[in-house]
Amino acid sequence: MSDFFSTIGGTSNTSFYDSFFGGGTGGMSSLLGDYSMIKSGAYTKLLKKYYAENPVQRDENGKINTIKDSKAADTTKNLLAVKDSAKKTADAATDFTKTDITKVKREDLLKDVKGFVENYNSMLEDMDNIESVTILQNAVWMTSEMKRNANVLDQIGIKIGSDNKLSVDEDKFKGASEGVLKSVFSGNNSIMGSVAQRANQIYNLSGTQAILNSKNTSYNSTGGYKAPLSSNLINSLM
Repeated sequence: MSDFFSTIGGTSNTSFYDSFFGGGTGGMSSLLGDYSMIKSGAYTKLLKKYYAENPVQRDENGKINTIKDSKAADTTKNLLAVKDSAKKTADAATDFTKTDITKVKREDLLKDVKGFVENYNSMLEDMDNIESVTILQNAVWMTSEMKRNANVLDQIGIKIGSDNKLSVDEDKFKGASEGVLKSVFSGNNSIMGSVAQRANQIYNLSGTQAILNSKNTSYNSTGGYKAPLSSNLINSLM
């Protein structure tokens, strides 16, 4: 999904997950994390409908490709990239909420902010390769919340671009008031507290989806469920 965050508000996502839940993001149940429903076979009919509308593809050896190999499904590689960048973003934002701004040198704080901005922007770039509506939904909520606070962020030199990526005006940041800095960084109710919450959601969702998309957990064209994941595989994706 290239340039997703520069086209928010346009046409609705038409990914495979939309075919499950009727398209759009309002009122959607979460597929991710609902492992028990998947294991029980509750999605079998929906999967059969999907395969009826999308003829089964076979690889060069004649083996049926599972749904995870579909262009509409997110690859584990892409999901793990989002998981990693979301984790870095969440950790950086959480660290800010626990920081006493009055006791930190402005230069040190600026260095941390620049690191956060780099991680945040990387996360948005990784999102361009994601189709999962539930993950993208959380990312949209996060970028929307940032836009609502654009004026406050601008007061400390953090600007939001047309592609939703952040940049830092170092001189403006160094001259920002302590009070505004606190509203951005200090406590769970700060702007960074909100970012940490959303980034953690993205981290958890992408990790769960990566597990479900792994080669040991997939459905075939008849809706059959393959064996549960081993503990070693689950640990490797955590």
